[in-house]
This record gives sequence, C-alpha cells and structure tokens, in this order.
Amino acid sequence: MLPVFSGPAPNPVAKHAKTRCTDVSGRFAGDESARVASFRKAYFRTVSLMMDAIETAAPGPPRSNVIIEARGLRKVFRLGGETVEALRNVSLDVFTGEYLSIMGPSGSGKSTFFNMVGGLDVPTAGSVRVHGIDLKTLSQVQLARFRCLKIGYVFQSYNLIPVQTALQNVMLPMLFLGTPPSEAAKKAASLLSEVGLGDRLHHRPDQLSGGQQQRVAIARALANDPSIILADEPTANLDLHTGQEIIEKLASLSRERGVTIISATHDHKMLSVSDRIVWVRSGEIERVEERKDIKIEVGTIE
Repeated sequence: MLPVFSGPAPNPVAKHAKTRCTDVSGRFAGDESARVASFRKAYFRTVSLMMDAIETAAPGPPRSNVIIEARGLRKVFRLGGETVEALRNVSLDVFTGEYLSIMGPSGSGKSTFFNMVGGLDVPTAGSVRVHGIDLKTLSQVQLARFRCLKIGYVFQSYNLIPVQTALQNVMLPMLFLGTPPSEAAKKAASLLSEVGLGDRLHHRPDQLSGGQQQRVAIARALANDPSIILADEPTANLDLHTGQEIIEKLASLSRERGVTIISATHDHKMLSVSDRIVWVRSGEIERVEERKDIKIEVGTIE
C-alpha cells in the first residue's frame, strides 16, 4: 500500500481523478473488498500531494546516452548485533535502451542493487542518478511521483490486486496520475492486446495462468510510458516455455519501444537477449560482459 502523507486538501486535478474513478463500472467500484477500498482512499490522498509536488528535481549534467549512474553504492544492514554489508562500493552506468541482466547467487546483493536503482531503498553511502537526477535529493512524495512517471516494475510474484480484473490492474498506475478512467481503460486495453491478452480484459488474476498474470504485470509496468522497466526474477515462478515467452516479450519491448530493461535474475535464458550482463558476488560487481563476448550453447555457457 502506498504511504499516506499528511498535507493540504486535494487539488482540483486530484479531485477530478477521484470523482471520475468512482464512476467506473460496478465491477470496479461495487465489488471491491474493504481492503481495496482502504487502498483507494489512501491512494487518492497521496495523489493529491503528488500532483502538487514538482515534476522533477533540478538535474545534474547527464552523460551522453547514460540513463542511470550508480556511484560508490554501499548498503549496510544491522540485524541484532550483526552487521551485513550487502553492497560494497558498487559503481555502474546503465545506457538508454539497453537490456541489462544482473546475475548472481542468492545473497550476492543483486536485489539490493536493483532496489537502489529503482528508488525502492536508500543506500548507506553513494548515489544513484536517474535521468541526471540524484534520487536522494527527492522527498518521499517527489520520489513516489518520479517512480510512477519514469519506472515500471515487474515482480516475481506478479503483485496483481486479486479482486480486480486485468484491465483494472493495468489502469491503476494511470489513475495514480489522475488520468480520466475512460482514457485509462482505453490505453489499458491496448496494452493488454499488445502482450497477447486482448481476450482476457475482464478476467481476474485467479482466472489467469502464471504466464498470463506476468503479461498483465508487464502491461501494467508500461501504463505510464516509463523509460525504465525493472524486472525482479520475472521468470522464477514460470515453467520453461512460459518463461521463455516472457523473456522474449521483454526483449521486444526494449527493441521496439526503446525502453531500458534491468532484470535481476538467476535465469540463464536471459543471457541470450541481454546486451550486457553484470555478475555480482558478495556485494561487489565481479565483472561486466557484453553479450557478444559470451559463447552460449545448449547446456553450456562460456
């Protein structure tokens, strides 16, 4: 659930979004549980503040073709009396439109790095710039808006709202920004058709297969036309064939839309579609390789 921030009354844009959203069909407004109703109430209070936040912070000088700059990232967790250093002075540039896979064993730090880049966690030291903007300079409200506008997320467990249809799940990020529901519904239907689910618009998650749910998640990630998609183990819960389909769909999005895709994964099938592979171990970047420098054959990787 999005955090609720105290602040001024909703502005007219957010008020308009709230009014229009409650006019959607009974499937959207009449059948939701108390939990979803609470979520919607919290969302509209949050979006009213997001609409008043600045569009972006003052950017620094971006390097040509670099969309993400990570410099000297450290992340330290303190668990009881134990200190765990999850990231150790990690620096990396990510380029516009590339497909980057972050590979490594469990506990290597790849998910922690993934969360830093996506603005989901704060580094103990170091900085992350996205589109030239240092994320640590943004307030929580500004960061929420920045994520909503610039970054799409695809999660291992799909994270779809179970009482909403595929169409309604894809509409949600657009409603966060105050898009009129009629426009959001039209775009959501188009995105679902793009991922091969044009005939599943009104199916709930429990009426969809795992692969179909992940396709809904991909469509949702594209809802606000982000420049970056972060995919966290997107094939982990899928069978071999379905996982390959999801990988190919993400790769086609990168090529056709120019979207930068960063995937944290154990799945070596990702290697064949990646432009670069970052190998992480013990909180450090072990090596960075380009796809053309890796020899891949069935059953082997060199």
